[in-house]
Amino acid sequence: MEFLVVENIKERAIKFEEFGIDIIFIDLEQLGKQERQGHIDSVKSKHEVSDIREIKLSLTKADILVRIDPINSNTKNQIEEVINAGADIVMLPYFKTYAEVEFFFKCIDGRVRTKLLFEHIDSLILIGAIHRNFNIDEIYFGLNDLSLSLGYNFMFRVLTDRILDDSIKYCKNNKISYGIGGIGSYSSGKIPGKIILKEFKRLGATSTIVSRMLVNVYNQDKTDFVNEINLLRSEWNKLDIVKDKLKLEENFGLLKSFVEELDKDERE
Repeated sequence: MEFLVVENIKERAIKFEEFGIDIIFIDLEQLGKQERQGHIDSVKSKHEVSDIREIKLSLTKADILVRIDPINSNTKNQIEEVINAGADIVMLPYFKTYAEVEFFFKCIDGRVRTKLLFEHIDSLILIGAIHRNFNIDEIYFGLNDLSLSLGYNFMFRVLTDRILDDSIKYCKNNKISYGIGGIGSYSSGKIPGKIILKEFKRLGATSTIVSRMLVNVYNQDKTDFVNEINLLRSEWNKLDIVKDKLKLEENFGLLKSFVEELDKDERE
């Protein structure tokens, strides 16, 4: 399991790398995000291209992932800027059509690794066509916007309603790596991280984003943050998707109970 942290401050990025974070996530996406997510408490970053260059020069192990804006008239220029600044991976968010992905890959032209962010229900049906025609490095399933595109009140309902099952089956059958959503503190939060962790294991995810809540642990006590990351990684490594199949299915039932209760609270 790879852990990603959304961060654009050099000194903090260096520390996150030191503490075992695999990917520093610089988030340039602004186009349309406020309109889509303005009513929910989600991360809305104000990162800049200059952050990429500064952080790139400071890291020794962690990769830099850069999320650009959805496809627009400036996409080609933005991709050139982030590649020239040192991005290791470029992420395309919020696409709905094959043509958007085709244009993205044309602009990338094999120069860096790519990560496609599937976060609209219309995008899920495109996985097969995209895989057949482009060299996919990794897929990522974004739960916030995907849940909004479905009209859901609570994002983890995407998992308990098994919306991703067909897409994940395709990825497994074709050996495509895929990340999912985000994860918080192991033992706390609306849904404790240990429950989300087990569900990601059951689904076979290869990466996830460290949630804002868990980053706040870092802000308060760096030792606690390191302990949390180490605990999540240790528990992940202990789980076996085959041997622990029953345990993971029982955990899915527990997750479903949490989601049903939280979804009910949201509606009320």
